[in-house]
Amino acid sequence: LANILWASAKLAFYHDSLFEKIANHVCTDEHLLTTYNGQDFSMLMWAFSEANTGYPLLFEKVTEQLLEFDNLNDFTTHALCNIIGGLNKFTDPPQELMNKVLQTAQQRDEESRELAKLSKALFPKEEEICWKSTCTCGRKHISDSAVLSILLQLRFERNYRQDDDAFTDDAALVEESHSIQEEQDAPL
Repeated sequence: LANILWASAKLAFYHDSLFEKIANHVCTDEHLLTTYNGQDFSMLMWAFSEANTGYPLLFEKVTEQLLEFDNLNDFTTHALCNIIGGLNKFTDPPQELMNKVLQTAQQRDEESRELAKLSKALFPKEEEICWKSTCTCGRKHISDSAVLSILLQLRFERNYRQDDDAFTDDAALVEESHSIQEEQDAPL
């Protein structure tokens, strides 16, 4: 079912009835989500996000299933981006799930670029940040995994404040934290 929705979204074929029927089926078949892997969850959430179609019960079921996993280590960073990005578009994922995603990301030794994708999924409305380290656009650039970790932590501490000016305060804290880290790392 996730493959069908992914293909539909990839082709920009957003048939509401198809998405609704699959969402209802996934929600009523208690066993189905337990068989899903990271890629299945990723494709499912990406498709709903692309279709701009929200089904709160489906997102609740997906969240519950993700929280039942001992960890998300088998999920790729790309899958986590799609899942959190999709959930974030329509709901406020619970802090417990966000913490689980953060723990998974922190355990990985991946390029900052991959972690930046995850951070962008967690911070979809932050227009002030550019995620390309080689860009010269003049915006703040995030390519340092330590800064990303601070951003993620701030995301959790914000308690999902939705007002547009909230990020300005967080950006100042990140700059301050990053300056402190640079001072600590400076040779004596």
